[in-house]
Amino acid sequence: MIKLIVFDLWRTLAYRDVPYHSTRKMYEELKPKMSFKKFKKTFEKTLQTCIYNDSIKGYEVLCEAVGSPKQKAEKIMKIRVDAESKAKLYDFTIPLLKKLKKNYKIGLLSNSTPNSIKPFEKKLLKLVDYPFFSFIVDLKKPNPKVYHELLNITGFKPEETLMIGDNKENDFDTPKKLGLTAIHFKNIEQLKKSFEELGIVI
Repeated sequence: MIKLIVFDLWRTLAYRDVPYHSTRKMYEELKPKMSFKKFKKTFEKTLQTCIYNDSIKGYEVLCEAVGSPKQKAEKIMKIRVDAESKAKLYDFTIPLLKKLKKNYKIGLLSNSTPNSIKPFEKKLLKLVDYPFFSFIVDLKKPNPKVYHELLNITGFKPEETLMIGDNKENDFDTPKKLGLTAIHFKNIEQLKKSFEELGIVI
């Protein structure tokens, strides 16, 4: 029986309302001698698994890691901050979580930077029993240790836990291998149908 329902954040419960992909825009600004895929992984390791006393420090570390001048840190930080300032919840997010909270514990498992979750501190996080972010635990999905840590902290068993997210590797394949139930999120209609199939009460 499912007792804990864990959601991914980005493109599952929330989105950045900008006409560009902020990580790709930073890549285009820095023009590092590496693929975008490698740059993205470096960005995630540098900024999503660490907390810096000074926000710009993380971007300076990123510039150094990809072989770009530290002087560009302020410009790429502005790109990211601008995107994060326009973060919004989907219209269905709050009503859905309020309904689910009547019968289940709610978790949030996200690869995020500290600044990216600030827009949701009041509205979203008050509905979450177990907020779990990569920058706090120095781990990010799809590392299986993230899920082991989540289960250890919440005290729930894999068979009692449902993971929902848009990234197939991060939010579906990895938790399934560990014995969790998982839904590869595509849209709210598909999610409600999956809930019906699993007997999730909303």
